[in-house]
Amino acid sequence: MSLYRVLVVDDDPWMHRIIATHLSGLSLKIDTADEGTTALAKALATNPDLIISDVMMPGMDGWALVREIRAHARFAFVPFIFLTSLSSAGDLLRGFRLGADD
Repeated sequence: MSLYRVLVVDDDPWMHRIIATHLSGLSLKIDTADEGTTALAKALATNPDLIISDVMMPGMDGWALVREIRAHARFAFVPFIFLTSLSSAGDLLRGFRLGADD
């Protein structure tokens, strides 16, 4: 049985544990990164099936990460979900315009 790969990107290790706990009942391989540059390198190396990312991180933030991910054709249909405390209409619209799925 092949496992789906999920890349979780957040600068808070606690969030990595929370997300991993919520997904633990599924057949998934979970990779983590603490900022966008590392996440992009991991995505290029592992070809995740789903990316869950924070927006506000040091280094490359989530906005820049989704832009970089969508610049690669092989990631065109990989779902990208922002998990963030930002909730204004402007933030939501910005995420969708940059290529986030949710």
